[in-house]
Amino acid sequence: MKKIILSLCLLAFLLIGTFTVSASSTGHDEYYEIIFTDSGKAELLINLSNTRRENMIKQVKRKAFGWSSYCEIRDEKVLCTGETIFSRSNLTKDSYKFNYKLVTTTTSETSYSLTGDLKGKISGKIKKITPSLDLSIKGTKKKTEKNTSTETTNFAIDIQPNTKVSLVVMVDGLLSRGASKFYIFGIPFYKGAWEYIEPVRRYYELREEII
Repeated sequence: MKKIILSLCLLAFLLIGTFTVSASSTGHDEYYEIIFTDSGKAELLINLSNTRRENMIKQVKRKAFGWSSYCEIRDEKVLCTGETIFSRSNLTKDSYKFNYKLVTTTTSETSYSLTGDLKGKISGKIKKITPSLDLSIKGTKKKTEKNTSTETTNFAIDIQPNTKVSLVVMVDGLLSRGASKFYIFGIPFYKGAWEYIEPVRRYYELREEII
């Protein structure tokens, strides 16, 4: 009996994989700012108290084997600010023209923020989680399709004196949050809270500021 339990524990460890912690202030490495567009009182997982997180985890229903998940928020609209493509400043007394060639390869991926034993393993620059946990979190919800597109854009910008111009990636997305537990013989071996953002629309925003 002990050998069976030990084997199952080893299997569970292999399913979970190797985990790292997100260092982003939003909990999502892809975005440095996330705004809830329909609810001003909503909070990101990274800002929730330990008590709030534990309360979500307590809502997870017990099962014999595998992942069990509870969803607290589903498809909350968010506006995400991503990486800065370029930033140019003009500290002279004259305006000047800045020519830029933008070549972008866009891939639509779900962004995850995870806590506790659910911290996501890293693959390249994009955070991944195990397929079994992903299925438990999203349930019957259709998984986001992976769409990749490449485009080239040439443009010129007149930068005025004492002005800074930046091109920033923006994403309209849907945020969901909850908690999960991994059970073996009805005993929770792993637990934690999760949050993910599914991108709906990606675009670029040109920003200008006086310096």
